[in-house]
Amino acid sequence: MSFTQKKLDYIRLARSQNIGSINFFKFLEICKCPTQAIKEIIDSQHKSFNQHIKLASLKDVESEIENAAKFGAKIITIFDKEYPPLLKEISDPPPIITIKGKFELLTKERIIAIVGARNASINSINFAKKIAFEIGQQGFTIVSGLARGIDCAAHQATLSSGTISVIAGGIDNIYPLENKNLYQKIYEKGVVISEQPFGSAPLAKNFIKRNRIISGLAIGTLVIEAGLKSGSLTTANFANDQGRQVFAIPGAPYDHRSMGCNKLIKEGAKIAENSNDILEEFSFFGQKFIEKPIKTTNNFLNGNQYPKDLRKNEKLAVNQVQNKILKVLDYSGIELDNVIEATGLRVDEVKSNLLELELLQKIYTKNGAIFLKK
Repeated sequence: MSFTQKKLDYIRLARSQNIGSINFFKFLEICKCPTQAIKEIIDSQHKSFNQHIKLASLKDVESEIENAAKFGAKIITIFDKEYPPLLKEISDPPPIITIKGKFELLTKERIIAIVGARNASINSINFAKKIAFEIGQQGFTIVSGLARGIDCAAHQATLSSGTISVIAGGIDNIYPLENKNLYQKIYEKGVVISEQPFGSAPLAKNFIKRNRIISGLAIGTLVIEAGLKSGSLTTANFANDQGRQVFAIPGAPYDHRSMGCNKLIKEGAKIAENSNDILEEFSFFGQKFIEKPIKTTNNFLNGNQYPKDLRKNEKLAVNQVQNKILKVLDYSGIELDNVIEATGLRVDEVKSNLLELELLQKIYTKNGAIFLKK
């Protein structure tokens, strides 16, 4: 893969320590081109920046480009035509990104972000699958962060219609490891994006930075379950700051996983109860959306159309059987079949332990559903 000297200098400047996206653009504004900015850093003549800047070596940059190419990925700068147009509009876009997969998905403007809790309830995971699938069928691409729970559900449901995953580590770094199969499917059918250098680990500080890219790629962000201190709320806040529409699914006030969404709604986020609440907001794209909620089969809602590797990620690994069952229940009610599927336990094992939990007044049943007791 051939790179011009100018593009090499762009990448070298962006990969230098203590630069960051904001200083990257400040340097270019003052120095006019990356080559001159690098010269200023080398000569230590630039007085506008007092940070200790460690310039990336040309050897390291060339090695990263080569490794990315071998991996089937591509490094692009904000000045390349392949750079996502919506992402370019935010206040602090990443100067360079590494992408692998169907690059053309990034040039679209019909992109919706779906994010939510890692330890999401079964009902919310099923809802995320349903709403992502329906939005995808209307010609929109879904972007998310490939985390457990809601993110994985949104990606899996839109593999056929278009899905974008933004990750916090290098393009080659699979995290969490349990998502290895889903990673591979997204590489093949969708696209993966990373701001971080090839081979880098997914550091905690980079997950928040990653979230601004998720919202920045989309015209709107939907939050499905979020605690008051969740990463999903930071994505919503980024979307709001970027002038993008925020949607939230309302939840029970006593469920900690819904408190973040309820807070967003109080602050002006649009309530989303079905896919049409989102689609109608963007009817200016010219596609006619149906007025009534899109219907899906019960089998779809039960997750039966999804591979076992995704459903396995929804299980919660705890030691005691009763605690394992309690972890998948919520105050909104879960059907027995969903409890069995989510826990991976035998039918008789689930039923006997549900009876014990009911005797202990931990749960109650109504109309065939199982509820946590307040």
